[in-house]
Amino acid sequence: MRPAYALALFMLLAAAAVPFATPSDSHISRFEPVQQMRSSDSGPQDSVKPQVIWDEAHSNGWSDSSRTANEINRIVIHVTQGSYAGAVSWFKNSDAGVAAHYTINNHDAPYSSNLNHPEGEITQQVSDEDIGYHDASANTNSIGIEHSAYLDPDDGYRVEGGFSDEMYNSSARLVAWLTFAYDIPVDRHFIVGHVEDEHFGGTSSHQDPGPDWNWTRYIDLVRHHRGFGSELAIDTVVEVTQDVAVHRGPLDSSPTGLQAHAGELYHAVGHCACGDGDYLRIWFNGSESTWVRADALREVPNATLLTVNLSDRYDWLNVRTAATTSGDDIGNVFHGQSYVMASNGTWQEFWFAGRPTAFSHSAYLTERWWEAPPPEPIPGCTNESALNFDANATVDDGSCVFPTPEPVQVPGCTNQSALNHYANATVDDGSCLFPDPEPEPEPEPEPEPEPEPEPDPTVQQTDTNSDDPYVGAVAAGTYLVAMAMMFAGMLAVGLLVILFVTAWTRR
Repeated sequence: MRPAYALALFMLLAAAAVPFATPSDSHISRFEPVQQMRSSDSGPQDSVKPQVIWDEAHSNGWSDSSRTANEINRIVIHVTQGSYAGAVSWFKNSDAGVAAHYTINNHDAPYSSNLNHPEGEITQQVSDEDIGYHDASANTNSIGIEHSAYLDPDDGYRVEGGFSDEMYNSSARLVAWLTFAYDIPVDRHFIVGHVEDEHFGGTSSHQDPGPDWNWTRYIDLVRHHRGFGSELAIDTVVEVTQDVAVHRGPLDSSPTGLQAHAGELYHAVGHCACGDGDYLRIWFNGSESTWVRADALREVPNATLLTVNLSDRYDWLNVRTAATTSGDDIGNVFHGQSYVMASNGTWQEFWFAGRPTAFSHSAYLTERWWEAPPPEPIPGCTNESALNFDANATVDDGSCVFPTPEPVQVPGCTNQSALNHYANATVDDGSCLFPDPEPEPEPEPEPEPEPEPEPDPTVQQTDTNSDDPYVGAVAAGTYLVAMAMMFAGMLAVGLLVILFVTAWTRR
C-alpha cells in the first residue's frame, strides 16, 4: 500500500465523507425500482432513469427521510480513493458510518477488480429521498455520487489512470435525470465537487474530484443528455420587451415559474438555437441555468454591468430588497456573475429575479461599461439596380449582376463607299458624302452606209422579191429542172454501182 494512500484514507475517513476501499468485491445485484419521471416538464433524452444496481448501504451511513424536490438542490461529485466494488462494500460496513447515494465504475482507475464489472456501471445504495452521509452538513439537501478513482496527494491530487469516457457519460446521464427529477439547475453552483462544497460543511482536507476532472466536458455532457442542445457563448445586454417565462433550460416545457418583465435589463451569456427555438441564457437570479426566449428580448446599445467579485470563487453575495442589511434577503449572486446596474451608490441597485429593486453592497461588485459591438458586416450586392440586390447586405462584395443593357445607337454614315463612312456607326443618319460620278463617254458616230452601185443598164436585173407572176414562174421552173437533173445523176450512179458489183461477182 502506498504511504500517501494511508494518509489520504485517514483524512477522508476523519471527514466522514469519502468511502474506504476494502479488499472485498462482494456485490449484490438487485435493481432498485425505477422512479417515475414527472410529466410536467421535458426530461432527459432517454426519458427514464438510467439503470442502476440496488445494494443498500448500512443504516449507520444514512438516515431515513422523505425529501422532496424542493429540498434536494445540489449534486456533489466525489472520488472513492479505491476500487468500485471496494467502495460499495465499505458503505455496507457498520463501521463506515458514511454512504453516498451512487457509485460509478471506472475502468481507467488503477484497480484490476474494476474490470470485473461493466464500464460505467452504477450502484445505488441510498434512496434519493433519504439523507446519505457523504458531505457533512450539506447532506440534508444534496445527492452524493462517487466515482472509482485514486487521487495522488503526492502529485497535487492528480488522478492515476484517468476518468474513462464511459464513466463520464454514465455519470452525466444520471445527473441529467437527477437535475430534471429534482428541479436542479444544470450549472456549476448546483453541481459541485466535494472540494468546492466547504460552505455546506465540508473541510479543506477534501480535494476530490481533483484537478483532472473535466468540468466543462462534464457539464456539456449533462446538458446534452438533458436535450438542451449546443450553447454558443455570447456577451450582450438585453432588454425584456414583454413579460416572459424564465426556463431552467432552452426548452418550452421547462419553466421555473418565474417571469422576467418588460423593461428589465439582463446580461445574456449564452445562446442556443434549439429544437424549441432560439433561447438566450441570462444571469437572472444567481442560477447559471436560466433561459428566456430570444424573441422576447432586444439588445441595448450600452449599459453598466456589475460583476460579482469575491475572494472565494465558491462564495456568494446576498441580494436584498433595500440598500441596507435590514432589507429582506431575496437571493444570492455568485462570483463571476454579472448584472445590469440600475443605480449607483454604496449599495448598488440592479435587475434581479424579475424584481423592480435589488441591492448588494458595492464593495463586492465591479463596474464594467458595456457597449454593443458594431454589427458584423454582411457581404452581398448593395446596388439596388442589380438583379441580385440584397437589402440586408452592408458591404458590397462585388457579386452584383446587372441586366444586359440596351445597345447604344451611334449615328453616322454606314455606307462603306461613302467618303465619310463611320465604322462604329449603328444607324445611318443620312450624312454620307460620295465622290462626283465620272462623265459618261460620248457615243461614237455610226459609219455612213456605202452607196449601192448603180445598176448596169445593159444587164437585165432579176428581182427575186418581185411581185411579177412571170418572174416567179421562171424561178420555180429553174428550181424543178435542177432537182430533176440531180435525181437523174444519183440514179445513174446507183445503176453503175449495181453493174459493177454484178460483174465482180461473176468473175
